[in-house]
Amino acid sequence: MRVELRTEARNDIFDAASFYEIQREGLGNEFVESVFADLAVLELQAGVHRKINGCHRKLTTRFPYGIYYLVDSSIVDVVAILHCRENPETRDERLNR
Repeated sequence: MRVELRTEARNDIFDAASFYEIQREGLGNEFVESVFADLAVLELQAGVHRKINGCHRKLTTRFPYGIYYLVDSSIVDVVAILHCRENPETRDERLNR
């Protein structure tokens, strides 16, 4: 399967990486590398994760984030990458757009 990131998901990665880079130099790059490693796993494991609001959620390996995605034939459509402590109402609103 091919993994595609929506613009919003790319922005989620950029925003989180910026936050982590402020915390410690180089941590932003580590976040990006970690998330892209988790996205690569979706090429093989898409569709096996629990659904929340109609989207599958894969938890990232190193950082406390969830990758929310849809599966359509041969495409994994990444809708959002959100911190696990995100307000559930905000998360649900975002996923229902």
